[in-house]
Amino acid sequence: MEPSRPHKQSMAELKLRRLTEHNHRLREDLARPRIRVSEASVRWVTVVFISARGLGSIVHHYRRVGFVVWKNTGAEG
Repeated sequence: MEPSRPHKQSMAELKLRRLTEHNHRLREDLARPRIRVSEASVRWVTVVFISARGLGSIVHHYRRVGFVVWKNTGAEG
């Protein structure tokens, strides 16, 4: 019975190590800087605006109150 004892202990150590590593990753995720959904939306919309202006198909304009979308007639203005 003695040989099985170290195996069980090593399995327990392995499980503890895996849980500790998982806990560490979760703490890193929790410490990661967060932004509000509204701020993320503004950033995403800004990227869309830049892309749309580059293509010339849609012109977007963002204001602090919100954003307005105009269909472009093809001529950048």
